[in-house]
This record gives sequence, C-alpha cells and structure tokens, in this order.
Amino acid sequence: MADNNYNQDVTDYIQKLDQEWQIEICKLIRKIIHQSVPEVKEQIKMTTPNYTKNGKVVCTFFAAKTWVTLTIFNTGNLEIPESLHNVSDYPDRMQLKIKKGHAWDEHALARFMQQAANAI
Repeated sequence: MADNNYNQDVTDYIQKLDQEWQIEICKLIRKIIHQSVPEVKEQIKMTTPNYTKNGKVVCTFFAAKTWVTLTIFNTGNLEIPESLHNVSDYPDRMQLKIKKGHAWDEHALARFMQQAANAI
C-alpha cells in the first residue's frame, strides 16, 4: 500500500487470515481507521493490529474463528450510534463484533471513531 502510515506487519497480519471475508472486513476497518484518524500510527502489538495517537491506544482489531472484533477506546463519554449493532459497551471502550454477512454502518463507525480519537 502506498500510504506511509500503513505498517507492513499489519498488512501481513491481514493477508494471512484464512477467510476471504475476514480479509475484506479487516481491510475496510483499516481504511476507516486511517480516514477517521489520519495521524494514527499502526503496529502489531500482542499479535493484533494496534492503533495509537499521541502514544495512546485508539483502537485494535482481530479476527477470530467466525467474526472480527474491533475495539475502540476512550468512548466513556460518547453515545454509541444506534445504527451499530452487535456492540458491547464498557466504561472506557466499545467492541463491535462483525460476522460474515453482517451489515454495519461504516459511516457511523467512522464518525464514532473520530470522536473517540479527538478525546486523545
């Protein structure tokens, strides 16, 4: 990828996934992250893609057997968009679990991620 903010280790992580739909979801999540938080830095940390801004974690994602989980941090004061489903809400973070064929609102996710990153 031509973008200088893309880390080869993250590219390798995504390309090594077994299921094509997970590869596509992870590529899309990655694109949303970089568009929403242009100054984000990505790396592999503890075997999964990890995204930071000003040294603080913005989000991370990983592929499991039948889903992809995206965790966004610094969400304690934010309202989760109603259009995002399969969400687990914790005091300081939100997890979105995406399964094959699961429809999700990419635009709402991008705005939500941008709001969370703005708090950093």
